[in-house]
Amino acid sequence: MSFINEYISEEDVKNYGVKEAWRRISPGVAGSDYFPSEFTWTVDKEKDIYFIPMVSGREETSNQKICALWWKGTLLSVTLEKFGPPELAPNTIRWDLTYIWKPKDSTILDEDIKPVLREALLTYGARGIYKQRPELTVTFGF
Repeated sequence: MSFINEYISEEDVKNYGVKEAWRRISPGVAGSDYFPSEFTWTVDKEKDIYFIPMVSGREETSNQKICALWWKGTLLSVTLEKFGPPELAPNTIRWDLTYIWKPKDSTILDEDIKPVLREALLTYGARGIYKQRPELTVTFGF
């Protein structure tokens, strides 16, 4: 199996701790009961890895995304920046990795995360299930 974009089932929300990830990574809603009614993800269940953008920057950092990256039972947070036209050619986006947060006891190496993150982002494209664009070229600055 490889990564796919899909809506998350209630069962998967529970099994993968998606609500807990949402509350940990989205501090603006921590402590509240808010949770998106239709949550989507880019997931490879065979590898036990999922990717969910959770927080977007505002104004001058509007291209910044803070994302959950579930790695075989460990919740990581990755901060990415997305660039497109006019900086890049039409139908092209570039994802840059600016930060990886891992639990202190994690043995996961950044160099192991990067190729899997690239694979997830190739499937995610510009906006995951919400905006599939087959003509889109996805590039990376990492």
